[in-house]
Amino acid sequence: MSYQHLTKQIICGLGTAYIEGFKWALNYGADYIIQMDADFSHSPNYLIHFLSKIPDNDVVVGSRYVSGGSVDEGWSGWRWFLSWWANSIWVRLILWTKTKDATAGFKCWQKNALERIGLDRVKSNGYVFQVEMCYLSERLGFQILEIPIHFEDRRIGQSKMNMRVKLEAAIRAFEIRWRHRQIES
Repeated sequence: MSYQHLTKQIICGLGTAYIEGFKWALNYGADYIIQMDADFSHSPNYLIHFLSKIPDNDVVVGSRYVSGGSVDEGWSGWRWFLSWWANSIWVRLILWTKTKDATAGFKCWQKNALERIGLDRVKSNGYVFQVEMCYLSERLGFQILEIPIHFEDRRIGQSKMNMRVKLEAAIRAFEIRWRHRQIES
């Protein structure tokens, strides 16, 4: 198995990086595209399970918030509450989504799902990119399967999540709803 790494000298945000990676994979004929954190928060041990479920679904989501899902025991109560609240209350209230882990970054996509989304319409660049992709997937009527995962604290690197990023994500939920209001499910 060979591995490809896309590198950029200019940092343009999480959303831009994912879009470029998705487009690269689609360009090279991938049928399934897996997105995951490279800091080992997402265990590669789940990949076989993802790949066994994707043929019958448009997207498989590794979820912390379905039965059997969990987060690292080292998370503070505040971190857990903020993540749970953002997914279970805020995003569901503003966007009326059903997905329990709308901010999940561990997913396996069918090629045709990413093509139907139309990656050029996705404008979110920070962490809210995950929310926009979730919203579009639901609005387009995709078959979404959430499978439980254990989300580990990162082994390398540091989080870029700060108060500005959190506020941006909270506000952008309204923008996402407005921008994609014409899409019928």
